[in-house]
Amino acid sequence: MVAPLSAPQLLILSASAGDYRRLIEDALPDLPLVATASVAEATTLGAACPLVLGDPVLVRQMLPDLVALDWVQSTWAGVDALLEPNLRRDYVLT
Repeated sequence: MVAPLSAPQLLILSASAGDYRRLIEDALPDLPLVATASVAEATTLGAACPLVLGDPVLVRQMLPDLVALDWVQSTWAGVDALLEPNLRRDYVLT
């Protein structure tokens, strides 16, 4: 028998983290997530999350600490903070 797939954990790192949390929990109630507007709290609670929904400036601050990062969904179109040449690029950015 094949074990059921577990959902990857989502880190929401945004000034509007509470609003995003409510919307995502309504749509995907079984998705484990961490939501915060604090980079310090995100680093402590969400560094192992492979999925991030966040404000690019905040995500940029903790990018080195996101050890399992696979995908970042920006909360806005201006992603310049994540495109600096010295930053890692081993994840999908949308």
